[in-house]
Amino acid sequence: MKRPTTEAAPFALRLRVGGEELVLYAFGAPASGPLTEAELAVAAALVVGATAQEIADARSTSRHTVVKQIASVYRKLDVRTQAALVKLCRFVA
Repeated sequence: MKRPTTEAAPFALRLRVGGEELVLYAFGAPASGPLTEAELAVAAALVVGATAQEIADARSTSRHTVVKQIASVYRKLDVRTQAALVKLCRFVA
């Protein structure tokens, strides 16, 4: 698989998971504005399989706040499910 570049992708998410750096390249411009820093963090956590409660615990916020952020991510990226979000992103080690 050809490795995408940050120039080819509207945004690239970089995060650490278990001490490893994970880069997620999301293709397709956000439908209604760019994601906020919090939404990017939530999206990245969703892509690696975290639940809303796990994200809330890790971010020291309420589950309700995370659920709202998830809804905003889905709306902005024009997806309806966590699986669709995962399909939108490409994993690069």
